[in-house]
Amino acid sequence: MKTFFTLMLCALALTISAVPKKLTPVISTGPGGRLVYDMDEAGDRVPDFSTCGYAGQQQAVPKVPVRVVVAPVTGDETVRIQKALDYVGSLPPDARGLRGAVLLLKGEYHIFGQLRITQSGVVLRGQGMGDDGTFDTHAGPG
Repeated sequence: MKTFFTLMLCALALTISAVPKKLTPVISTGPGGRLVYDMDEAGDRVPDFSTCGYAGQQQAVPKVPVRVVVAPVTGDETVRIQKALDYVGSLPPDARGLRGAVLLLKGEYHIFGQLRITQSGVVLRGQGMGDDGTFDTHAGPG
């Protein structure tokens, strides 16, 4: 009889330990409606990109003079746009540290690689959003 109760207690303990713990959400709404990012059981956290952008989104994007205008053409435009970015990056910065903007005219741009802005003060700007603006067809990695 004692063995029976011992086996029953072991089975009950295994059953209780097999019940999954209630998981707390790793992203929740905090004060003021802002998202709060907590760690999960493994200590991992979802990155918070809410302050990405110019000056952590604390300042308006400055008016930057256009130095190069790129119109869409058929085919991979990665190299053409990268050359424009590199050219603007080679210009001397003004008193605000701005070199200038590359303006992509309205249309569809096929980007099959990566574009890199390697100098500060360089802006890549489009003309509008959606089907009537500037958009890319990104088919490459990154």
